[in-house]
Amino acid sequence: MVTELKKHFLGKEQLIDLLGVDENSLDRLIERGLPYIKLGKTVRIFFEPSVVEWLKGQETQKKGDRITD
Repeated sequence: MVTELKKHFLGKEQLIDLLGVDENSLDRLIERGLPYIKLGKTVRIFFEPSVVEWLKGQETQKKGDRITD
């Protein structure tokens, strides 16, 4: 179980590769609220399911799209 959980934690470089962004873009996402866990003063790790949920919440609709119930 611990092994399964560990594979969901990512370092900054791993997340950059996963998202296909550069470091500056990731830093901007962090500033906008991308969730992370801080270890010590400078090390950040990211829990992949939390990142995915946060990104889903950032989705926007194209102008003219209609929301239906």
